[in-house]
Amino acid sequence: MNRKQRPAAAKTRQRPAPKAEAPLPAQAKLQTALIHHQAGQLAEAKAIYTDILSDERENVAALHLLGVVKLQDGDAAAAVELIGKAIALKPDYAEAHNNLGNALKDLERPEEAVAAFRKAAELKPDYAEAHNNLGNMLKIQGRLDEAMAAYRKAVELKADYAEAFYNLALVLVAQGNPADAEAAYLKALTVKPNFTAAYNDLGNTLKDLGRLEDAVAAFHKALEQKPHYAEAHNNLGNALKDLGRFDQAMAAYHKALQFKPDYAEAYNNIGVLLMKRGEPVEAEAAYRKALELKPDYVMALSNLGMALRDQGRLEEAVAAVRKALELEPDFAEAYCNLGTVFEDQGRLTDAEAAARKALELKPDIAAAHSNLGNAFRGQGKLVEAVASYHKALELDPDYAMGHNNLASALKDQGRLEEAMSAYRKSLELQPEQAEVHSNMLFVMNYDDRYAQEDIFAESRRWDEVHGTPQGGGGRRHANLPDPARRLRVGYVSPDFREHSVSYFLEPLLEEHDRSRFEVFCYAEVANPGDATARFRSLADGWHSTVGEKDAAIAERVQEDGIDILVDLAGHTANNRL
Repeated sequence: MNRKQRPAAAKTRQRPAPKAEAPLPAQAKLQTALIHHQAGQLAEAKAIYTDILSDERENVAALHLLGVVKLQDGDAAAAVELIGKAIALKPDYAEAHNNLGNALKDLERPEEAVAAFRKAAELKPDYAEAHNNLGNMLKIQGRLDEAMAAYRKAVELKADYAEAFYNLALVLVAQGNPADAEAAYLKALTVKPNFTAAYNDLGNTLKDLGRLEDAVAAFHKALEQKPHYAEAHNNLGNALKDLGRFDQAMAAYHKALQFKPDYAEAYNNIGVLLMKRGEPVEAEAAYRKALELKPDYVMALSNLGMALRDQGRLEEAVAAVRKALELEPDFAEAYCNLGTVFEDQGRLTDAEAAARKALELKPDIAAAHSNLGNAFRGQGKLVEAVASYHKALELDPDYAMGHNNLASALKDQGRLEEAMSAYRKSLELQPEQAEVHSNMLFVMNYDDRYAQEDIFAESRRWDEVHGTPQGGGGRRHANLPDPARRLRVGYVSPDFREHSVSYFLEPLLEEHDRSRFEVFCYAEVANPGDATARFRSLADGWHSTVGEKDAAIAERVQEDGIDILVDLAGHTANNRL
């Protein structure tokens, strides 16, 4: 059987062995390394720069760029050494001087860094980046005028330099020029619309300008671009708080903590908000959490003092504020808070001294002028008190509590018409102030311009604004209708202490027929004394209401089974109506 023939195998040609590739010249390697470097592939770039230097130890570009890689890797000392070698070989290398400045900045060698940036700008006068970096270093040193000049030079040379406009805005804010800062932020955002940090800081500036709705819009813009931006959520909360949108503000703070659980500033701001809502116990917890995360946080320490003060824990309050002052002796606001606590303790000369110290450090704190007025008023120096309140209001015409304090001093002088005007101004600014509304009602009783019908009508308005919204009026009491049991009588007062009320109240409690009545006292006494102890000994039940929310006190009264509740304060100071 014939078999098919196989085709003949093709003859194999012998190809010459490939020649070894010639090594790339240094310039070509440098270009390859730069491509990796600019793509963020630092390891690959570093390997090539090192390879170049193994053949050419004095390759200036490779020395400089390897130094830049070291700087980006966090080894600023190695960067200084390498870039310094490049500069020694090529003293007029402006870019190397600029990057040397960046490395020296990271090593916290500010004067040398400034000199390096200045040298870069001297060698290359149109080098906008060097002028910007010089501005950054000068700003760190607190040389704000020089920093501003450097930033302005940078944007003059490079009109689309968003970062330099942003940095210029930061300096303008630091110099107390928010209007020009706003313009600089907007310029940065025109050039770079996705500049998230600029939107956040613009929001802070708009808040400082009192344009709260615009600030909220800026923070929302930042969060559109970067939803996990914890700082922007926190700042949004601050603006919403100032707008009185407390629930939204609290949600913003918690959002900040969701993305940054160790954010001490957010916990501090939660504490501030809780204080505004009249919840000092909860505020204390927030401040303590902030301090757990940041033990030397002087603002939280000072604020903690005020939360303790509002709970009547005055010695602890003093200790907290003093701790803040140990850490930061020039903390004017802490002296202001310390004076407030001293006033509550009746230490009026100490309160005056603390307010004066605050004003010595920072003369434009309206609250410190008001506190000084309070100290004067407590000492009977009414002329000086009125002058201090006027100074506070000159600095901050919208300072609602300042108007209230002025009104109280005017009332003490018998200038009732002026006092009423000041109370009304305070309420116009902050209508929710039950205490101020009570002060005004108290004065109406002594002003013959008001008839009983006027006082009654204003009392009804007080209830509509501050009483009825609290609710709870429809609750049924569970007390047994047993005529044989003892009735429980509760007295609510801030005057279970050395006070004129105590002179007629103490005999009343002493003479109660204990076979028929049980006596409970609800004491709004922040600074108890010997008289307080006597009242406590006369009560079957005693409860301090200092720092407690109204709802909590109402619940306590329910739990105590009170049959008859007597308010002893009316619209006088520190009532719990």
